[in-house]
Amino acid sequence: MHAFSRRLGAGSPLLCDGAMGTLLYARGVPMDACFDALNLSNPRVVQGIHADYVAAGADLLETNTFGANRFTLAAHGLAAEVRAINLRGVKLARDVRESAGRDVLVLGSVGPLGRYLAPLGSVSADEARAAFREQAEALLEGGIDAFVAETFSDLTEIALAIEALRAVADLPVVAQMAFTDEGLTFTGRTPAEVARTLRGLGVAALGANCSVGSSVLYEVLEQMRPEAAGLPVVIQPNAGLPSRMGERLMYLSSPAYMADWAGRMLEAGARIVGGCCGTTP
Repeated sequence: MHAFSRRLGAGSPLLCDGAMGTLLYARGVPMDACFDALNLSNPRVVQGIHADYVAAGADLLETNTFGANRFTLAAHGLAAEVRAINLRGVKLARDVRESAGRDVLVLGSVGPLGRYLAPLGSVSADEARAAFREQAEALLEGGIDAFVAETFSDLTEIALAIEALRAVADLPVVAQMAFTDEGLTFTGRTPAEVARTLRGLGVAALGANCSVGSSVLYEVLEQMRPEAAGLPVVIQPNAGLPSRMGERLMYLSSPAYMADWAGRMLEAGARIVGGCCGTTP
């Protein structure tokens, strides 16, 4: 049995880390930079964030590879660097884990391709599978404990991603969709429908992350749980919705507010809680 599955099977709740992008921005990285490429160009800042999350008690670290697929990297002229960026992303997280002195697991982060699938866009299903597979192979080579496919808004795209990840390895897959303020995906799917679909794809855990704050994702959790049929549910909200203060985007939910909602989510049956945009160690 894989280490991640053993930890899930042990029954205790697990704490995931929080935001990477908003912390990189807060630490001086320009908003228009390629955050994934920092694994190569500025590894120290990435490792510093991983280390801060471990020091704060995180059981799970997500690699800084959310956009490290050929399509998203191509926008920065880095389509040829998929393998190098993903490999280094895993190494940075694993190196922090080695010095943690406790059992921290590394999840390989896989996000959407950043391009619409056909017929809405130009990316075919086969091209999408190939891109996800290319990223997954590098994450696997780096030595992750599990995959996390996160912040997807289209069920068709996340299904292609999960198919590709599972074709590469039998590692556990955590699948997370993004929801709007109305508690629906951006393509109008309900939490119950999402949970049923993801459950049928053979994932190890399913849930929701990003886009909205804790109160909305609490309602999403309540609707997902009955349809998860016993699968662990993971919830990682933003620190509320951002407000623009001059040139900066500020997330206004306090750590105490996030902690209160995390406790409520665990009581409502979530097995993994963490944070997304705007959250900090």
